[in-house]
Amino acid sequence: MHVVIDNCNAVPQTEDQPFHLAATPNPSHGIFFIKLTGLKQKPTRLSVTDSQGKTVYSELITGADQFKKTLDISSDSKGIYLVKAESEKGSGIVKLVVR
Repeated sequence: MHVVIDNCNAVPQTEDQPFHLAATPNPSHGIFFIKLTGLKQKPTRLSVTDSQGKTVYSELITGADQFKKTLDISSDSKGIYLVKAESEKGSGIVKLVVR
């Protein structure tokens, strides 16, 4: 068997590949750093819901390839929250734990 790898540094993002959503640190005491990449200028809705389904934060992101935000939900109850990002390209969900 003979394998040749020619200048392969990374896998390029294709047009139909969804964006990437990350939240750190997790768990935390309510302050998280949210990062979305690969948005490709598509309008994207970012929302945070508590374990009861109540939306505690919502924002429409427009005209960006990437998005970074410090999210402070420390005044909300301890527990599990879901961060959801939705666009025409797809959706992503991250579970947050507030201690």
